[in-house]
Amino acid sequence: MVVLAIAAILTMLSAWLYRDEQVRADRGAVAALLQHDAVFLEAYYSQRGGYKETASRWPALPYTQHPEQGAARYTIGFAATARNTDNGYFVLRATATDGLLGYVELTQTGIMKYCAPDGSKERCRLL
Repeated sequence: MVVLAIAAILTMLSAWLYRDEQVRADRGAVAALLQHDAVFLEAYYSQRGGYKETASRWPALPYTQHPEQGAARYTIGFAATARNTDNGYFVLRATATDGLLGYVELTQTGIMKYCAPDGSKERCRLL
C-alpha cells in the first residue's frame, strides 16, 4: 500500500514537471516565431517604407500560430489595430489559448516580455 502511494505521488509530480517543461518549451518556440515574424516585417518595411499595407491593415504574417500544424496552443498577431498605430512601429503578440498562460509580446524595438495573469493583475517579465 505504501509503495502504491509513493508511486502515485511520484507519478503526479512527474506529470506536473512535464507540463511545466512543456509550457516553457512552448514559450521559447513562440518567442522564436515572433522573431521570425519581426524579421519578415523589417524586410517588408525596407521594401515599402512602412509596416502597414494600408492605414488600417497590417500585412499577413508568415507565422500565425504555435504549433504550426494541428490545434494551436498560441495564436500570433498584432497587439494593436493598424489604424491606431504609427506606421513606423509594431507590437507582435502570441496569446496562449489557455488564458492562464498569458502571452508573449515583441515590440518593434526588440523588447520581448512574457505576461501572465496574477489574480486581478497581470505580471510581466522580460525574456
